[in-house]
Amino acid sequence: MKDFNIEDIPENLSFPWINSKIPDNLIMEIKNISQKRLFKKDDYILRQGELSSKIYFLDKGGVKISSLSKDGEERIFWYTFDKNIINEVTFFHKHNSKASIVAIEDTLCYEIDESRIDFLIKNNSDFVYHLTSMLCEKIRILTTGILSLSFLTSEQLVCQLVFFMGINYGKKIDGRIYCTRKFTQKELGLLSSLHRVTVTKILNDLVKKEIIMYTESRNIVILNYGVLKKIAFNL
Repeated sequence: MKDFNIEDIPENLSFPWINSKIPDNLIMEIKNISQKRLFKKDDYILRQGELSSKIYFLDKGGVKISSLSKDGEERIFWYTFDKNIINEVTFFHKHNSKASIVAIEDTLCYEIDESRIDFLIKNNSDFVYHLTSMLCEKIRILTTGILSLSFLTSEQLVCQLVFFMGINYGKKIDGRIYCTRKFTQKELGLLSSLHRVTVTKILNDLVKKEIIMYTESRNIVILNYGVLKKIAFNL
């Protein structure tokens, strides 16, 4: 939603989606020195436990970064969509990855090998600045997640996710905010560390109160932005 006020977002919060899009001139340089790779939906770009000597520029599509416990329980850390860099954490720390990167739709990436990454770091300050900014945003998201689990109610957690969906992927039409990205109740549960049943109950309650509704394709529509904001941030 392009016309929101930044003051709507409390200072101690951040989006659960990485959306630090890089400038066009840097995109062109990356494409010129990298190899094009196409990943189908549900393909692994990186598996949990693997090492990697590459970074990817995500040109079109989207991925989720998630981790599985020994019992097979999944925890989603964040989503990343087009015009962003991915897999830089595993590349730089040189240890086995703690998470998997999985395409959630058909995704076009540009694969940057180690020698070309070294070239960009030494010769392009925009590349270094973008990587630094993005890593800081990831730390902010993880820290926010810990604080949210410690101090927020389940209703606040879900309402904040819906609020962020509207801010990041909302299109305002006739006073309503249509979320162009669709996330299932299970995915919202994984993002918030809540059980899917809890998320479903809270969303159904928001529908009954006419705060949100669903389209036929199950995209969320925010009907009452002001009330949603009050619940989300306990205003």
